[in-house]
Amino acid sequence: MKKCIEVGNARFYVEICSPKLMEKTSKTVVFFHGFSQTHETFYPLLSKLTEYQVVLIDLLGHGKSESCDSNYSFELLVELLNKVFEQLQLNEFELYGYSMGARIAMHYVRSYPKKVSKLYIESSSSGLNTMAEKTQRILLDKRIEEVILTGLCEFDAFWRALPLFSRLKRLPIAVQEHISKMRCSHSQIELVKALRGFSISSQETLINKLAFKPVELIVGECDEKYLPIMVEMANMWNAPLNIVANAGHNVHVEQPEEVVKIIRREV
Repeated sequence: MKKCIEVGNARFYVEICSPKLMEKTSKTVVFFHGFSQTHETFYPLLSKLTEYQVVLIDLLGHGKSESCDSNYSFELLVELLNKVFEQLQLNEFELYGYSMGARIAMHYVRSYPKKVSKLYIESSSSGLNTMAEKTQRILLDKRIEEVILTGLCEFDAFWRALPLFSRLKRLPIAVQEHISKMRCSHSQIELVKALRGFSISSQETLINKLAFKPVELIVGECDEKYLPIMVEMANMWNAPLNIVANAGHNVHVEQPEEVVKIIRREV
C-alpha cells in the first residue's frame, strides 16, 4: 500500500508492505533511510522479510515528503513522525535506522521509548563529542550545501566520490545507477533543509543519554570511519554489535541478506 499522510504542515510518503496472509501476531518493522536516500534504499530487504509488516517512509526533505516549515529539526521530525504512526495505528514496532535515519531513530526512541520494541542502528553515531569535531562538520555541511544548490547531478558526483562510499563502486552498474537516480530525485531546497536540520552537527550527543533496550548495532567491517565509533557505542550501551563482512558504510545495500538475518535473529 502506498499513501501520502498529511500531518500539520507536512506530507509524508509511506509504503506499507504486508505479508500475503497478515496475522495478528505479525511484527512490524519501520525503516528510516539515510541522507539523500529515499525509502527505496530498503527494497532489497523486502523479499526476505515476508513475515513482517514493513513500513518505509521518505523522511522530511527527501523523496516525496516535504513540509511548509522553513526550518527542520530533530524535535519537529520526531513529533510529526509520531503523528504519522498514530494515523497508521502503529502502537508498537521495531525501528531500523541507517546513518542519518539511525540518529533520527535514536531521537524518536528517546521521546517515545514505549512505542519501539527493538532499535536497530546501522552505520551511525550518537553525536559528536568535541567542539573541534562539530566545527569540522559544519564546514563540510557548508560545502555539501553549496554543491546541492549547484545541481543534483553535481551533488551525486560529489557524494559518490567521498571515501565513505567508495565500496559502492563494487556494486553492479545497475545498482549504482539506481542509487544515483534516487539521490537526484529530491528537491534541492528540501534536501538543503534536511541537511541543516538533521546533520550530526545539529544534534546533541546521546552517548550518555539514550537509556533504551533492546538495541542492536550494525556496521561493515570495511567502514573505517564508523567501525570504531560503533564499537564505542556498543561498549557504552552494553549492546550487541554485528560487524558484517565485506561491507562498508551501506551495509543494507552491500549485504542485504546479512541485515535480514540480523532482523530475523538468524545470526
